[in-house]
Amino acid sequence: MAGFLGPPALEKGASPPVIVGAALLLLSVGAAVFVLLPSTGWRFVVGTRALLRDYIEADPPATMAELHRSLAWHLEDDWDQNQGQPTRRYVVFAVSAVAVIGETIALLTAIAQKGT
Repeated sequence: MAGFLGPPALEKGASPPVIVGAALLLLSVGAAVFVLLPSTGWRFVVGTRALLRDYIEADPPATMAELHRSLAWHLEDDWDQNQGQPTRRYVVFAVSAVAVIGETIALLTAIAQKGT
């Protein structure tokens, strides 16, 4: 939005709405970059060796019901651990979207002030 509204808003210098718009532009770009950057710490793996050792090769071997219960338990733990990451990214993305709206309003206000 700044590419379209920035030049008309800056025709006679930087007014407070232009400065606010520029700050919101930086905030929205920074937030968008944060959302797009890869992140670490995701868990999606059930250890095959541990699974074989603890359930299949155990004496006595685990039943299928015990194996399914254990897998479900570990997958739920992974889900719980991973859940914070998309939630944080969703919040940051929402901040970025609101900043774009604010930037547009600030630059339109600056353009309107130039016309008066």
